[in-house]
Amino acid sequence: MPFFNSDNRTRVLNIDQKDKVPNKSKILNINQAAEVLNCSVKTLYRRVQEKQIHSTRICHNGNTRGTPHLFLVRDLYAYIKFGVKQYSKLLTWQKKELEEYFG
Repeated sequence: MPFFNSDNRTRVLNIDQKDKVPNKSKILNINQAAEVLNCSVKTLYRRVQEKQIHSTRICHNGNTRGTPHLFLVRDLYAYIKFGVKQYSKLLTWQKKELEEYFG
């Protein structure tokens, strides 16, 4: 499955709305991440610029201009639950608590 659709460069990722707890390794775009955090896209951009939330951007030849911000679900839930910007920065007991939540 390609990362982008070749016709209009849109994301191919499909998020099931039925899942109450999404898979921790899923990648969300900025609109879906804003919905998870219950905030606006503009607020989420501001939090990324202030380095409060970790996002990933695909880099082509060192140029990230025009590429979308992508978020891991586990990073978003680490921010919601503990206020830490990245899952890897959590302590062991915090990771175990999130693992129990994800099941």
